[in-house]
Amino acid sequence: FMDEVGCSRVTVLGDGVNEYRSILTDSLGDSLLSPPDYWLPRVSAVGSLATRRWLNGELDDLFSLTPTYVRQSEAEIKRARAEGEGGFGTENQKDGAPGY
Repeated sequence: FMDEVGCSRVTVLGDGVNEYRSILTDSLGDSLLSPPDYWLPRVSAVGSLATRRWLNGELDDLFSLTPTYVRQSEAEIKRARAEGEGGFGTENQKDGAPGY
């Protein structure tokens, strides 16, 4: 995946990081960046990442940035279950998005 998007580090945010940390570490090794203060989904974590990149002279095209979600949100899962579609996670990603 990292070769496909041309990156050498992966930053993981969210409350599932601690639960899946061993899988992430096995898969990404030293490429994984996920300090504990990023484990709870907060806008400040994204701002902190943006500030660090900006200070290093790394700029992104704001109109082309898109997050890659590991699984659907709880609301999407509940809705899919209510509609009888399952809705458990990566197997139900929209738009063919990979479940990395």
